[in-house]
Amino acid sequence: MVLSETKSTLVIKISQRYRLLTYLFHRAT
Repeated sequence: MVLSETKSTLVIKISQRYRLLTYLFHRAT
């Protein structure tokens, strides 16, 4: 299942970016 692998990798990248954005947001305020 190459599709599921790509999907899980995409979810990981999105979650990491989201976590980084929330981290920067909390530091800014």
